[in-house]
Amino acid sequence: MRHLVLYCHPDPKSLNHAIFEAVVEELRGLGHEVVERDLYQTGFSPILRSVDLARLAAGEIPEDIQAEQDEIRAADCLVFIFPIWWTGMPAMLKGYIDRVFSPGFAFSVAAEGPQGLLAGKRALVFNTTAFPETFYRQAGLAESLDANLAGGILRFCGVEVAAHKYCWGVPFTDNEERQAQLAEIRELVRAEAAR
Repeated sequence: MRHLVLYCHPDPKSLNHAIFEAVVEELRGLGHEVVERDLYQTGFSPILRSVDLARLAAGEIPEDIQAEQDEIRAADCLVFIFPIWWTGMPAMLKGYIDRVFSPGFAFSVAAEGPQGLLAGKRALVFNTTAFPETFYRQAGLAESLDANLAGGILRFCGVEVAAHKYCWGVPFTDNEERQAQLAEIRELVRAEAAR
């Protein structure tokens, strides 16, 4: 299987980076092909400009967008690793999706409604949060977390979300708990890789 790992966190000492390393190591150790995308390091611009919209509407895909779309096309599984900020994804990842998951590539719209064009692909989503799960539940925010990338974008585009794992309240966890979370993530990766 070919896995495209999309990692989005600016701090190489973060738990997100440890998740990124664990996922890549696990997949490669199992003999799978892995393409890494550290969105803060690639130089990919997350800004959707009017010139992009005009070119996409004319069927002319900018080179940087085309390169990312080619990687997504070639992947069997998309792996997203990012923190939850303001109940959503970092702006860098949102901009990547705005530019890359474009109409005609990720979805189409017809009179009968939208159709996901990435059917047959699967995804793993790994998130960290600043607060414990109880905070999100009490504030009525838990459902919006799931609806964000997994529901509102991936499923809309036809991607099956195989697993969505949260590492809750990272600032309040100790190393032992973080290691347990990484072990669980490795197990989810192994389960997906064994399909």
